[in-house]
Amino acid sequence: MSADRRTALAFCLVLVLGLAGLMTWQTLIPVLLPVWRLSAVEAGWLSGSSYLAYALVAPVVVAVTDRVDARRVVLLGLVGNSAAGLGLATLAAGFWSALLWKIVAGVATAATYMPGLKALTDRLDGPEPGRLQALYTAAYSLGTALSLLAAGIVVERLGWRAAFLLSGLLPGVGLLVLLANTRRVDPAVTAASRLATFDPRPVLRDRPALGYILGYAGHCYELFGFRTWLVALLTFAAARQGDAISASALAAIATAALLLGLPASLAGNELAQRLGRRRALLLLMPAAALLALGVGLAIALPFWPLVLLVALYAAVMMADSAALTVGLVGVTPAARRGLTIGVQQLAGTSAAFVAPVVAGLCLDLLGADRPAGWAAAIASLGLGPLLGAVALRALVPRR
Repeated sequence: MSADRRTALAFCLVLVLGLAGLMTWQTLIPVLLPVWRLSAVEAGWLSGSSYLAYALVAPVVVAVTDRVDARRVVLLGLVGNSAAGLGLATLAAGFWSALLWKIVAGVATAATYMPGLKALTDRLDGPEPGRLQALYTAAYSLGTALSLLAAGIVVERLGWRAAFLLSGLLPGVGLLVLLANTRRVDPAVTAASRLATFDPRPVLRDRPALGYILGYAGHCYELFGFRTWLVALLTFAAARQGDAISASALAAIATAALLLGLPASLAGNELAQRLGRRRALLLLMPAAALLALGVGLAIALPFWPLVLLVALYAAVMMADSAALTVGLVGVTPAARRGLTIGVQQLAGTSAAFVAPVVAGLCLDLLGADRPAGWAAAIASLGLGPLLGAVALRALVPRR
């Protein structure tokens, strides 16, 4: 195995471990709604608070990686993720106490995910950086799915505090893996990179980069709204049909759906390389919007046919993920790559903050115990990829 591939695999493992707490709260929503006496909007805010914190911090921490070794930023992020998980396990008792630790988690994840991509890119010397970058972004789906599965299994056997505890311990393991398997790399600091650290205007003037950034924002709106409410959706669908399905079984079903995102993301990137990135994305993103509407309209289906449709939707919505990120990296000059990724994260996580709250508002207004509420909540997610496709078509030129 080449050195580049070993490095990529090490960063993928670190990412999976660092994201151990990413889906813990979302998995526990059906359990903690009555325990903490939360409304659906408050549950959406707890999810969205992490994304908002991510949005505010990501441009700064990613832009800093144009001037310092991105690995140092990732190490700090892993420490923060551990602290957030341990804080939720021991100190959270309701909305406000949980909100604090969810904000810490958002800040820590901002220092982990895209700085990790930058750290990986800075260490690649071989002929296949695009595929290895796509592998790293696809590992995000693996980390997300395993976070959900672990929380579902642990909560059923040991309770919700133990689920949060596990989410705090695993990022510490990731820190050890990162230290043991990667070397220090200091980036070449130029006058351009110094400017880019503090000035996002060159990114906003770059029409192709802006197109990919807005497309990514639409993708994140859909993706994080879906992930926030997936387990609760399956819980509602199973209860409505009278199916006695355990929390761990529902988590396993949701995990399987999310795991489809890993091959789907890689396949989407390969499709983009064959058809052209713009053309492929303009096929994939409207397809995801149509499936969001389809799942919303099919919410009253029997449980297992609905699960199959949800799984298809989960795969299609992830097919554009790596294609968008690799496309952005490909059109960005190296001197401001960290800054550009930071602006992308600001746009994406701002959209991700809004989506869970909008879906929660649909549930509160139309009823979280009624098909109409869930139909509106899921269908609303399709606005993200639809608007993202419009931005790509307008700003990214044909090749």
